[in-house]
This record gives sequence, C-alpha cells and structure tokens, in this order.
Amino acid sequence: MGRVKLFTYGLLMKGMRYHESHIAGLYDSVVPASASGRLMFLPEPEFPALAAGEGVVKGEVYDLDENSLPRLDFLFGVKPGRPDQSEYVRRKLDVVTAGGETVPAEAYFIRAEILRTKHPKAVWIEDGDWSAFFEEREAQRREEARRKNPMI
Repeated sequence: MGRVKLFTYGLLMKGMRYHESHIAGLYDSVVPASASGRLMFLPEPEFPALAAGEGVVKGEVYDLDENSLPRLDFLFGVKPGRPDQSEYVRRKLDVVTAGGETVPAEAYFIRAEILRTKHPKAVWIEDGDWSAFFEEREAQRREEARRKNPMI
C-alpha cells in the first residue's frame, strides 16, 4: 500500500465544508503548506479552484493512502484516462511546508477550458488564502443579514 501527499487549498481543509465527509480519517498527517498557482473563487457554486499560473496558494498537505485517490478523483470530477472529459486534473507539484521543507505532492487543478467556459465570472483570490477569503465573505453575509433584519 503506497502513500501520496495531497495538497488541498479549499473545502477539504480542516474546518471547511468537505473535510469531515470526504477526507477525515483518510490521512496520517497534515501540515500547513503553500504551492505555486492561482486560487480562483467560482461564484457559482461558491467553490475555490486551483488554476495554473503565477501566484502562491496557501493550504494543507495530507499524507494519504493512495487507495483514497479514486474517491477524491470522483469528488473533483476526474475521469481517469480521459482528462478532456474531466473538470479537474490531478497533477504533481512541489509544495513548501510551514517548516520550509519542499515536498512533492499532488493537487487538483481546474482545467483552463472549464474555467474559461463554465466559470467566466471566476475571481482570482490574490493572497491565495481560501480560509481568509471564506471568513471575510461569511462576515459580510452576517453583516448584510443584520442590516436587513436588525433583530438578528
């Protein structure tokens, strides 16, 4: 049974929407890390996506059993052997851990064609930090709800 490092940057990270249901229990260790790329916000369906490009993306790197990958591939719409029919592709990249160590890992990248055609309103999260973006967005929603209903 082999091991693989997986870099996550959004909803699979600890405390995020899909952590407990999709990755908790599948890994032996997790450490904060960063990688090269562009973190994009897809307004519909309100997901983050990693795209190729200049920038730094903050996230976490998980040490997983490689047998966990088909389950995660399904979540990301990866069709093994058919990248032209997949929303995302799983690719190798180097990540830098919080301790400064560079390690090889894999990550799910949205295909450029999918980003361009299905998500034309995607927004670049310039600081590459989904957690901060998400917290700020939720705070804005709460404030907007308070303005609409002062009893909240």
